Amino acid sequence: MSYLNKPQREQHILQVAKTIALNEGLNTLTVRKIAAVAEISIGQVHHHFSSISELKAQAFLELAYENIAEIHQIEDGDVVSNLMRIFSLEDSNIPYIRLWNSAENMSLEDPIMRAAYKQALFYWHSVVCDWLARSQHAIKNPDIQGMAWRLTAVCYGFENLYNLEFHDLDFYNLQIKTAIKEIIGY
Repeated sequence: MSYLNKPQREQHILQVAKTIALNEGLNTLTVRKIAAVAEISIGQVHHHFSSISELKAQAFLELAYENIAEIHQIEDGDVVSNLMRIFSLEDSNIPYIRLWNSAENMSLEDPIMRAAYKQALFYWHSVVCDWLARSQHAIKNPDIQGMAWRLTAVCYGFENLYNLEFHDLDFYNLQIKTAIKEIIGY
């Protein structure tokens, strides 16, 4: 490998980690594997990242942001179609779905990954809020933030949000009650 200055070397390591994470999963990322694929010494990985958890979290965040931004750029004009794109399962998104699931599982035991996962969820929420706000004329409910969290909760489940320390039980109970009323037409 040719000489790279410090920022370039760090970016190279991160890019290798992102490729491995997307193709093989976050749980397969080890310092040895990254060093071997990047063709650098193990010490270089340790020099640029304080821990493998930090590197995994950073790789996940960059991939999550790239994926969400890519989805956000495509618009059909219909709010339901746009929201379905971000919340639905499509074959092209399977590597990202595996990535999010892996990050979610790791977040339950790793505080660094938990922080990264929460940050990605807040970004996801902001994108959903943006779509809802731009389509507010077609939506009857004025509570954009609440709707975005309810849609996210449908996708991730209230239990997962609770495990990530979003501990506002009054909010959850209100959302569940509202959803039940909407579903049964009460």
